[in-house]
Amino acid sequence: MQSLKRILVYLLLCINPAWTSLRNSQMNSLLSETIDAPKSSANVPSRVPFRENKISPSRGRFPSFERIDNSRRPLEPRRDSIAPSVAEVKSAISEVQSVVRKEAQLDRQLFEQKIDLPNQNTAGFGPHLLTTSEAQNIAQQSATFIGSVARAIEKTQSRRATLSRSFVPNKDVLSRIPEIPNLSVQFRPFCPYNSKPSCQTTAKYRTADGTCNNLNNPLWGRSQTPFERFVFPFYEDDVQDPRSRDVNGSPLPGPREISIAVHQRSTNTHVMDLSQFTMEFGQFVSHDIQFNALSKGYLNSNLNCCDRKGLNRLNCLPISLPKDDPYFASFKRTCMNFVRSLPSAALDCSVGPRQQINQNTHYIDGSAVYGSDQNTMNSLRLKRDGRLQSHQSSPVLNSKTTLILPNGILVFPDMVDGRHGDHLVDVLFADHAIVLH
Repeated sequence: MQSLKRILVYLLLCINPAWTSLRNSQMNSLLSETIDAPKSSANVPSRVPFRENKISPSRGRFPSFERIDNSRRPLEPRRDSIAPSVAEVKSAISEVQSVVRKEAQLDRQLFEQKIDLPNQNTAGFGPHLLTTSEAQNIAQQSATFIGSVARAIEKTQSRRATLSRSFVPNKDVLSRIPEIPNLSVQFRPFCPYNSKPSCQTTAKYRTADGTCNNLNNPLWGRSQTPFERFVFPFYEDDVQDPRSRDVNGSPLPGPREISIAVHQRSTNTHVMDLSQFTMEFGQFVSHDIQFNALSKGYLNSNLNCCDRKGLNRLNCLPISLPKDDPYFASFKRTCMNFVRSLPSAALDCSVGPRQQINQNTHYIDGSAVYGSDQNTMNSLRLKRDGRLQSHQSSPVLNSKTTLILPNGILVFPDMVDGRHGDHLVDVLFADHAIVLH
């Protein structure tokens, strides 16, 4: 009978492992009337077929049990951890998707009200306002990805505040999310870089968009991918909000105030024996390796962030001008239009802060001459004698201006790398002409 009682207790332990957390004294009290273990075996570990639990010798009348090792199970955040729960992440994604839809509706309304204007009707239109449809598609997915990360962190901080938990920086919550597979996988469907191209290892020439330049990492340096960073970005919320305060918590000065304070009237003193061409060639190289993608409105219209500033549009960041501005005051301007760069997720789809899109290939590979995609390259080629497209005259130049190269051909700036506006800078225009010939 004594043996049967012992077996029954062991079976109950297998059914309900929570009993293993009882202290020796509690277990001994529970079993004192059913088991009378011999003293000689008090310090001998019992052999119990209890999963993989380790049993240590007990000083009492019943062996103690260690807790079950859950290290092999997927790690789930507890409600008091610094990471959001799966439910909080799913709720954040749903809320951000709703915000993105409302922003798109607002963009359409402002376009129909002729607040946002198409390229040809936008004053001061230039190359900085050219954004490809591919970049906009990438940003549309990334907006949900990045926005959901920020919203999930907000929910975590709100919960911790409700439970009177100690404060933790947003960056600590952000760094915790990738460590929990069940959380990071929730954001993965919204990453625009999930699919990887297949590379032809025997290809004779490099691709126009930089794909497969590195066979092991085919997206490295490709056009329409995020810029690489030397340092970690510094956002107000550690995810996407622009900074408004310095490291001491004081408000940052306005960009225009800084510009006025730093850039005083220049002198004629030359500190280096370099011509203006040196600077312009640097700009030409810049056009080869980078082309930032700016946010656009409905039907690729240009955002007007100064009109109706109270709307707090997601991609607007207008610059306030001081009333005594040395230049703009004479025009009675109090606002400078400024839009944010399009958002992008990280190239490896990891959970992290907002990145920016480079519409050019990241290599010095002639993007300023041939473009950064196959369609642009095809449109620039004459497809005869290896020549590029050119024109005998240019409608963008003043009729009184002539620029005749040795062979009588005048470069048409709009046809060089697809950028409009490089003709506005004479020396940069000359750079393009030199490369063409």
